[in-house]
Amino acid sequence: MSSVYKRVFHVRRIVVLLIGVVMTVSMLLPITAHAKDSEKVVRVDCYESSFNMVDGDIDLLSDVSYLTRITVVVSQTAAYATLKYYSNEEAKTTLIDLIHDNPIVVICAIIILIALILIIILQRRIIVTQKKANESPRMVEYMNKKVYIDPLTHVKNKAAFDIYMNQTQKQINRNEVTDIAIGVFDCDYLKLINDQFGHNKGDNYLEKACSLICHVFHHSPVFRIEGDEFVVVLMNEDYINRKELISRFNEAQERTITSSDYRWEHVSVSVGIADYNAKTDKTLTDTFHRADKLMYENKRARKENSARKESNQ
Repeated sequence: MSSVYKRVFHVRRIVVLLIGVVMTVSMLLPITAHAKDSEKVVRVDCYESSFNMVDGDIDLLSDVSYLTRITVVVSQTAAYATLKYYSNEEAKTTLIDLIHDNPIVVICAIIILIALILIIILQRRIIVTQKKANESPRMVEYMNKKVYIDPLTHVKNKAAFDIYMNQTQKQINRNEVTDIAIGVFDCDYLKLINDQFGHNKGDNYLEKACSLICHVFHHSPVFRIEGDEFVVVLMNEDYINRKELISRFNEAQERTITSSDYRWEHVSVSVGIADYNAKTDKTLTDTFHRADKLMYENKRARKENSARKESNQ
């Protein structure tokens, strides 16, 4: 776009310069010619009058003196007024005379003027097009954030997860992806925190849990698919190290409990991870359902373990 702008700009400068030259010449030529013609007419009339007066019957000496004074007046005042009068009269027909006497110049001026108008229109269209092109990526990014990004945790949402699952399923069908696992994470005690401390603290709790998930599984995409439920799709390095990552995640949860006195900063998340099995899973959705089931089993086991600890105390 920058090179097009430069070409348009240089062409426009040349066109403006040509128009200025043509207009200047067209205005100066007829006025100059007219001034010379007017001067000749006035001088001729003065000389003719002087000649006629000299040939008259009256006394030559006195008349010569009188004629000389009249001639002086005509030269300084009347001649200027006459020249100005004829100039104004002829200026009214300057354009017509120019067209009649210089048709090629006029045609060139018209062509240049039309070219300038077209260049200006083209430049405006280029500006509008480039503005739209510059705004388009920002608009797409903005719409993606509105449609596919969770506003609270800033991870991808359920709509993005559905698209990702469909795309990954196509890769599986083409045998481009074979080793993949899905992890389902559900935040415990969210309702309790909302009821006791308010929804603002509940939001803080979700943000803290999401941040912990993203930190541990930083090589994998994270999605918030429901209010308190997150999904991680593990491939490549995270798939290979999935068991180690789960252990690290559980340890990180324990550290949040010991490092803060605020209940909404104590991350407690139930986890279920299932590997994709081409023999038993018709689609990747089947893997997701198995991971979701394992997550609920883990949640139930955690509650039972917590209840036993409280009873022992």
